[in-house]
Amino acid sequence: SLGTPTTDDLSPWTGVGLSFWGPACVDASAYSGAEFTLGGDPGGCQVRFGFDYAEVDPSADDPQQGLCSQSSCYLPEFVLVAASGVTTVSFNRVPDFPGSSAGPVDSKKLTGVRWALYEQPSSPAPCSGSLAISSVSFY
Repeated sequence: SLGTPTTDDLSPWTGVGLSFWGPACVDASAYSGAEFTLGGDPGGCQVRFGFDYAEVDPSADDPQQGLCSQSSCYLPEFVLVAASGVTTVSFNRVPDFPGSSAGPVDSKKLTGVRWALYEQPSSPAPCSGSLAISSVSFY
């Protein structure tokens, strides 16, 4: 589960993820996306989800799976409107924050999934929330 975002002005968020370690990425192309159950109270924070895949993973951090050689490598993120209940995110969904890859999520080269709580971009006040994630699967 997640807690309150940091108060660092450069990075006002907190997150958690599941990494798919190994010499090869996970081929999830037989599926449409990820499904999971959210609980807790986001407390005014923005809830985001992202897919990690080879093109957005830094090659310096993981030479076996990472293909991103840019100075800043970021996964695409999706804002989750509902912060409770069963949630699905399609591999084909257009990200709200594109990340370092110009293309869609490469479901043949997944390296993980991540959830994060961010301070609302339009709000000057810090948020304080919690989020519980369970029943994670591909659908």
